[in-house]
Amino acid sequence: MTSPLAISAKRPPLPKITIVTPSYHQAEYLEACMLSVLSQGYPNLEYIVMDGGSTDGSADIIQRHATRLSYWQSCPDGGQVRAINAGFARGTGEIMAWLNSDDMLQPYALWKVAAMFGQHPELEWLTGRSAIWEGDGRLAWIAPELPQLSRRKHLELNFDNPFIQQDSTFWRRSLWQRAGGQVDPALRLTFDTELWLRFFRRARLHILDSLLSGYRITGANLAVLNHDELCMRAAQHVLAERALAAEDRAPRSPLPRVLRLARREVVALARDFGLERAPAWGRGWERYFWGLTGLIKGNYADGQHEVVQFIADELELFDGQVLENLEEARAARDGVLPRVVECARLNDEGAVLLAAGQAREALARFERALGKCPNESDTRTLANCAAAVAALGHDDDAERHARGALELAPMNKSAALCLHALYTRAGRPDDAARVVEEFARFDPDEPEMAALRARAPRVVTSRQAKLPRITIVTPSYNQGRYLEECIQSVLAQGYPNLEYIVMDGGSTDASIEILRRHATELSYWQSAEDGGHASALNAGFARSTGDVMGWLNSDDKLHPGALWKMAWAFQQHPELDWLTGRPSGWDSEGMLTGVAVEVPYYARTKHLELGFGQPFIKQESTYWRRRLWDQAGGKVEPAHRLAFDTELWLRFFRHARLHVLDALVAGYRVTGENVGVLRRDELVRETTALIRDERRTRPEAEIAEDGLPRVLALSRPKLLEFMRKSDVTPQIPWGNCWPAYFAKLAEEMRNQHHNGRLGLVRFVASEHALYEGRDLEGVAKLAEELARAMANAAEIDRANDEGEAHFEAGRNDEAVTAFARALKLSPGTKETRTLTNGARACARAGRVHEAEQCFRVALVLEPMHRPAVLGLHRLLVELGQHEEAARVVDEFSRLDPDDPEIALLRPPRTR
Repeated sequence: MTSPLAISAKRPPLPKITIVTPSYHQAEYLEACMLSVLSQGYPNLEYIVMDGGSTDGSADIIQRHATRLSYWQSCPDGGQVRAINAGFARGTGEIMAWLNSDDMLQPYALWKVAAMFGQHPELEWLTGRSAIWEGDGRLAWIAPELPQLSRRKHLELNFDNPFIQQDSTFWRRSLWQRAGGQVDPALRLTFDTELWLRFFRRARLHILDSLLSGYRITGANLAVLNHDELCMRAAQHVLAERALAAEDRAPRSPLPRVLRLARREVVALARDFGLERAPAWGRGWERYFWGLTGLIKGNYADGQHEVVQFIADELELFDGQVLENLEEARAARDGVLPRVVECARLNDEGAVLLAAGQAREALARFERALGKCPNESDTRTLANCAAAVAALGHDDDAERHARGALELAPMNKSAALCLHALYTRAGRPDDAARVVEEFARFDPDEPEMAALRARAPRVVTSRQAKLPRITIVTPSYNQGRYLEECIQSVLAQGYPNLEYIVMDGGSTDASIEILRRHATELSYWQSAEDGGHASALNAGFARSTGDVMGWLNSDDKLHPGALWKMAWAFQQHPELDWLTGRPSGWDSEGMLTGVAVEVPYYARTKHLELGFGQPFIKQESTYWRRRLWDQAGGKVEPAHRLAFDTELWLRFFRHARLHVLDALVAGYRVTGENVGVLRRDELVRETTALIRDERRTRPEAEIAEDGLPRVLALSRPKLLEFMRKSDVTPQIPWGNCWPAYFAKLAEEMRNQHHNGRLGLVRFVASEHALYEGRDLEGVAKLAEELARAMANAAEIDRANDEGEAHFEAGRNDEAVTAFARALKLSPGTKETRTLTNGARACARAGRVHEAEQCFRVALVLEPMHRPAVLGLHRLLVELGQHEEAARVVDEFSRLDPDDPEIALLRPPRTR
């Protein structure tokens, strides 16, 4: 069939291509960028340069080329995104793209783009093979494989970096207009990713197997300097998009995802429109061919024969041309290409023999091909060797060859299929499934591998396998009303290394139907008489294998992201033995009822001294390592029907120090059936008796007092990065509970803000940050409330900072004025830090009564506010009220008996 490009007499008009270059203080690179566009020799080009008012000589560079530009300006423009939008608003081209001022187009790029859009009128957007320029403009890297990009893969965050190379991406104006007609001006780093997601809703991305552009690596790239933030924010956009993607609305084009175009046809197209020689590119040719020469040699030495062949094809663009350093590139190509071709020929012959069942003869061809490869490393040859050796029954050698091929090219389907077959034959289904999962990370849509993936048991990837295995046991009896929500809160965590066991005591309600619905997702379940709550737990844990353990009663629920938070803490801190979260509660309908104002401070000393209002560590938020469980006896004690969790904690305290993760992990549901509520007085008596018995029988138990702080803080970026590095989409799925969940969080935040508890407001803000950017019902309203509250908190902090500076400098009156302003800004005129600061200033100014009153109000709001305790104690001592001063210290010590500074103030006493 004759190529449409070969019929020069019937050439259609060239499409008009609009390129916009935004720039600011990029004079070092700007001219090379502009020349890479203007020197394409493309006659229907609309090139617009938008400079933001640079003072480094950029305007002079632009002025030199002004007659060849369609439009340019140099003035303040509001930043890169606004400059791009303003440039495109002036453009009229059918095909569009932007090129940043430190990047460059490849030779013939616009001709390639015109050819592809001309051949395929249904094509709407296109990207090329990725490439990188060094800072000096030398071509430094060409991607060894084509990017496998699809909307589904993007929505699954199924890649190491969620980026389509922007400088190599072109699209039709019709798609731009359907997608909103602008880049989002609210974004600074990831506006291209957000645009691609809008494009994906309306069209399928295609990849041209050719060089179109390149990203220049300099010391000032925002994408390099802010790489982690960039990945995190790109992931946020993808997560928000997932909420809109209940079904895949991207059209299914009949075209293949990968398009190829003969380089000779590109040259023919250019010549038909008057371009007789390669596009003029100034001094860029010297570095260009110098870079290609190095890439030919380097990729051949590394066994990347496909890249060598790709570069040889690109050099066809310059056949017959005389350009600086081109001869060196041709010489490098001609020096290795015969060996690459011979290697390919031997592989072709061997493949025919192998298909005919002549494995030994095929292997001889493949081994000859391997001998022609530097370091005996070529992806196709290694994969073929693996298949031949496997056919001869030498599985160990076959596995070695297949793995070698996949190290060079993780997307080599032949090697992956061979390795999968080897593991299946050896009775290693988990390893076989893991091969398919690893391949699916790169190309989830490949039909043959997708079919294997659908039949394979779900396994964790090698990186997921390094996550701590978490065992959760749920004991249940006639709790069908709550059981489904409990199970869903665990399974919907998306945590890959979970062992979930449900032990039902022979329920006669809907519990059995619920368990059967989730049977394939549970590690184990049963429904039979079990001897009660504690016995069910022991039986469940006896079946378990997890490194980290916990139980969740069937009427309680995990918070979104709970298991990821715990996994992060235990993996980051290997010496940690047990951990609990910030307490919270649910009502009988499963709605959030409240969050603890302060982080709980738990210590063995405090427990033995009964130093608390209620002696309960929240069981549903508490997890521990198996080593501690084994040290402490390896069971809960069935003899204690109500307080078996407290008895377990007392045994744990003998061996380890409890730490607190300042995050929401789980909540206790208050219903009309809670034994802990209906028999609360009995529970308190049993708990107190257990603690007193522990104090009497084991007063000197040894525990580890050194090491980590008791409170561990976890930020949202840390959590999402931890998930991403574990090969998991950083999402926090959780059924249909979002509207009420966020409404309750907003209500809790408003109440605590009104009461002056800004610490809790900041805590809610940190939890909300897990969902920032996601289109979930209620999250936007919560964000608005938080923005107002946090703005108020920031004003209060500024006033306090100013006051503290005056206070330290001895300017008492100015300090009092600043603290008074902070207090006036405080909602309900109550805020712990402000009250404490005001009290200190009043005390120094001799206003003793006001100082004491402020200290005491601060401690009502926050009984563990240490500065207020120390300030009130000092004031009372100065007034000679020593007994009252000691009482203040004792009150604090009930909550935190181990604080070293407070302990020094506490008078010695005997038990």
